[in-house]
Amino acid sequence: MQFQKFQSYKNHIGGKAHGRLMILMQQRIQKRIEVLMHESEMCEEEARISISRKNPSAEMPDKIKSKYCKLCNVFYVKNWGTHKNGLGHTV
Repeated sequence: MQFQKFQSYKNHIGGKAHGRLMILMQQRIQKRIEVLMHESEMCEEEARISISRKNPSAEMPDKIKSKYCKLCNVFYVKNWGTHKNGLGHTV
């Protein structure tokens, strides 16, 4: 009896329907990752705008210009450790 259950499970995992569902799940996860990255960029942009409103004479302080993450392709306002451990960076 257990052998039949195992064979049934093995057939399901190797089947076309399971493969299609796994591809759909992977696409959904990828889209969610893209949304999270976009949200992270928007939060960083809001922080930059807030800083520029407080200091309208300067375009962007040098301190913030130096805080650029190549992986995320954004300038970050928080310290490096906070940014590095954030959702957008580790994805």
